[in-house]
Amino acid sequence: MSRTKIMFGTLLATILLATQIIAVGAAPMTQDTTPVTGVIESIALETDTETDTTTVVVTLTDEFGGIQTIRLSLQDATALGLVMDDGTGPVENGSKIGTPVEIDPAAVIPEAPDETTDEAQHPVGTALSDFFFDLLGVDYETVMDSHDDGIGFGVIAQALWMTNILEGDSETFAAILDAKQNKDYSAITLPDGNTPQNWGQFRKAVMSDQEKAKNNLGYIMSGRAEEDQGDEGQTQPKDNGNAPDKDKDKNKDKDNNKNKDKDKDKGKDKDKNKNK
Repeated sequence: MSRTKIMFGTLLATILLATQIIAVGAAPMTQDTTPVTGVIESIALETDTETDTTTVVVTLTDEFGGIQTIRLSLQDATALGLVMDDGTGPVENGSKIGTPVEIDPAAVIPEAPDETTDEAQHPVGTALSDFFFDLLGVDYETVMDSHDDGIGFGVIAQALWMTNILEGDSETFAAILDAKQNKDYSAITLPDGNTPQNWGQFRKAVMSDQEKAKNNLGYIMSGRAEEDQGDEGQTQPKDNGNAPDKDKDKNKDKDNNKNKDKDKDKGKDKDKNKNK
């Protein structure tokens, strides 16, 4: 074999090897197929006002205690049993809260970055702060600081509702979450003057069964709470300043009733005198 043929064969082999290496390097990376697993903290429906598309935001606590928030299509969430139809439309399946779930990563909808800010805000944290800021003065940073401390959005929402019912403020909210984390409720005084011993007793003493069933994270995320805002006993704090006037009105009513009774007695005496 001539020297020219040997050099040509070597060059050809080198080109073929280089082509294979380039092809391998250009091959797409294998998509992560590891399921997203965890215990469900909250489920919330969100509808894009521009596209009218409804998606489902699911907050999970993973096996390491970390918090994950993922977005699913309405169809995928329904298939997982996270959303159901109550006859009027899709609603969150509250019975799934606190239960484990396994989600195909291919079903997760990636979050688009917020182009108006340097850092995208968490949709659940934003919804909570937007709703409760005017009522309690609790802002986005306060909500997210609590969440970063390991408190789930569901518990944060419960604490906000109870703070509102107790006519508290951001300091009351912080004290409630501190009691929840440390399991020390000595700094909490209930309306009856007693101190709760645990979270369940605290909620039972503060919230009625109707309030517990309605005032939750899903109520905020669905937008129903904002629609109902202003209804008596729901989201508006009670006006303590009017209490004295109400007492005056009650006293006036009592005085009027007393005067009416006196007039009746006088009338009876007159009748007796006539009969005599």
